[in-house]
Amino acid sequence: MKFLKYLDIRKFSKTNKYYFLFNIVLGVGTLIFFVLTRDTQMQQSLINMLFDQAIELRADFLEWDRECDAKIAAEDIVILSFDDDAVKDFGRLYITPRNKIADMIRFAYEGGASVVVLDMALSDPDYTPSRKLLGDSKFMTGHERDEELFNLLDKIKNDASTNTKILLCGEAHYDNTLKDNKFADLIDNKKIYFAEAAISEAGGSDRTVRFWIPYSVVTAEEDDVQVRQVLWSFELLTLALTEGGEEELEKIGNEILHGNETEFTMHCKSGRDFVFYREIFSENGGIIRDTKSLQYNRIQYVFKPQNLYELSIDKDNIGHWRDNGLDNQDINFTDKIVIIGREDKECNDFFATLIGRIPGMYVHGNAIATVLGKTQPHISSLWTYLIIEIILIVVTAYVFVYWKYRGAKRFVFVLTIVCWSFSYVYFWFTNEFVYLTCSFASMGIYNFVSRMEDFFKKGNLMRSILKKFFRRKNDEECVNVDK
Repeated sequence: MKFLKYLDIRKFSKTNKYYFLFNIVLGVGTLIFFVLTRDTQMQQSLINMLFDQAIELRADFLEWDRECDAKIAAEDIVILSFDDDAVKDFGRLYITPRNKIADMIRFAYEGGASVVVLDMALSDPDYTPSRKLLGDSKFMTGHERDEELFNLLDKIKNDASTNTKILLCGEAHYDNTLKDNKFADLIDNKKIYFAEAAISEAGGSDRTVRFWIPYSVVTAEEDDVQVRQVLWSFELLTLALTEGGEEELEKIGNEILHGNETEFTMHCKSGRDFVFYREIFSENGGIIRDTKSLQYNRIQYVFKPQNLYELSIDKDNIGHWRDNGLDNQDINFTDKIVIIGREDKECNDFFATLIGRIPGMYVHGNAIATVLGKTQPHISSLWTYLIIEIILIVVTAYVFVYWKYRGAKRFVFVLTIVCWSFSYVYFWFTNEFVYLTCSFASMGIYNFVSRMEDFFKKGNLMRSILKKFFRRKNDEECVNVDK
């Protein structure tokens, strides 16, 4: 109870009262400034930087945990990729042989996969001349390879005994018209779907992928009439198909095309609500985000490429077409999400991420794991943010009143380390990031004010010493000799 008397502002001296109130006003003013400028590019860059640190540290810190996100993701996701050795065996072809893609899909389909995500463009026909590649039983032209993939997809489409869904990569021109694609004839939105493989890559020298894109609006032809449609992303469509939100997507699609809402909530049959935001584009095509939407559609990088090899498929078997015994009995595909793509060095599908440069298929894998694993990063609510900030501002104001400058500075330094460490640990276990920049900016201002006060005090002392030292004799006070 004796400690509480130190918190009574009525016991402050008049000078300390003014100093305490000055610090409070300074802190609250800084808080108001940060709230009013939270949608500026500078503050959003700061939020991105803090999020980057938290996500990167989380991926490294929890990597050795038995129940880490990478292992949890591997329970739902299987990666099948074309690596450098496989592409070398193909003769470094520009277009991945479609019959080899068919092999990958067949493994997943016969193994009972839930969703197969094909992270490959199919809009260009394969004009490769007749060749016999590794694993082929005969010479095949590019057209014949296309036909083999087409026939397999048609078989899956008409197979009433399977629930496997196939997501094909839908590509759009710069004018947002959908590219012609012979595989589009298979789209029925029951078994075969078009989906978007877009991700948000930061501009400038940063070029870091932080967000997945939930959808885009494209123009397609229906009965010789051009109509606007919503092309959903791999991530959002996978969520809808696995958690029963297809009907919700149709309703949200109409809201996107004809409404002006900025926030959308998809209600899944599992009882889960998933929130995402309208994508707003600038004139140059860049995505504009405010601080509220900045927290959503962010990728929580939970695994690196090497993390899933031992958990889904042996690296030596990837892309080597039955030579090492790869068949649908080697991997458990049952109810899994299978992502098929390329990771060879010449595929031009590598992106800078928070965990290094990785192939695009792993970016989508992490984004899907983020969406399905309920690990979507988000900022704490505004009220939580304000309450924490005000508490820290008041505590700091008391510290600078009761303690001298050095003691207060040490206390604030320790408080900063503790609060930031707690915010990171809290984020690792809840995915909620507590944004404490304002209060620490206020502390920095306190430090600056206290240092300047100390400087002026020393300055006055130095001036008095110099004046006394350099005082001339004729400047001394005159003495009355008559006395």
